[in-house]
Amino acid sequence: MVVLYEGATALGTVTAAAAGAWSITAASLSNGVHTLSATVTDAAGNTSSASTALTVTIDTGASTPTALALAAASNSGSTADTLTNVTAPVITGSVTEAGVVVLYEGATALGTVTAAAAGAWSITAASLSDGAHTLSATVTDAAGNTSSVSSALTVTIDTGVNAPSGLALTAGSNSGSTADTLTNVTAPVISGTVAEAGVIVLYEGATALGTVTAAAAGAWSITAASLSNGVHTLSATVTDAAGNTSSASTALTVTIDTGASTPTALALARGRVGRRQVTTAHAKPKRTRMQQASHALDNRHHTAGSQQPNTRGVEQPGSSSGS
Repeated sequence: MVVLYEGATALGTVTAAAAGAWSITAASLSNGVHTLSATVTDAAGNTSSASTALTVTIDTGASTPTALALAAASNSGSTADTLTNVTAPVITGSVTEAGVVVLYEGATALGTVTAAAAGAWSITAASLSDGAHTLSATVTDAAGNTSSVSSALTVTIDTGVNAPSGLALTAGSNSGSTADTLTNVTAPVISGTVAEAGVIVLYEGATALGTVTAAAAGAWSITAASLSNGVHTLSATVTDAAGNTSSASTALTVTIDTGASTPTALALARGRVGRRQVTTAHAKPKRTRMQQASHALDNRHHTAGSQQPNTRGVEQPGSSSGS
């Protein structure tokens, strides 16, 4: 008869009908390490010494993975959140014992890694679509125990951002007609709108003229750096919280004009002395009605004086030639 022991405690007995193999189902063992041995008592009543010991470790459960996080290298925006434009992000965590870690979204496995020992692990997730994803993990230890599901980690994928729209010269910076974009303000305020929060940069070509952070979707404005006289083609981009930078907005053309030309070629108009007019090369002087009347009167006097009859040698009526 074979008896199985842990220390002095018998865990089970079996009768071996002949020389050879035997097996015993041990009494229930708690979690932990157990040192087992066996003796045999033959038909003559002789009991052997204890066998060489066998150490058995009972492990009935695996601890759940903890501290799931989005790896810093996979976080394209602020590390204070889990918003990123990386579609196959690296997720990290830790386990208290070696095992096979599986990353899930719901019931779908996104990746697997073997942790050789207790401590940190990381998995590169399968490609995720734009939107929010709720991730979790389990570990299966060397004893074959699979843990419960870890606490969830929500990661939001955002791979694009809309360009700013509605760029305009603000009324306060438009010194002329608000129907155009001609102004004498050299550092004009440009406004527009965005569909989401982000950092907006105003450009002329590749040159940044100003920056503002929009805390939410809606209107924004930037005071441009000083612009020279002439035509300027402006545009804007926005970089969102996930680190995506938009394409350039539709262009806005602003013309800066800070001076008016001085009149030139002033001259004295032709006319009578005492009735002088000053004119420019751009305008022909006009006579007033008084000047026109005076000129007509002068012409009549001149005509009358020049037509007096010549009476020399002409006999007047009623005179006699001898008296």
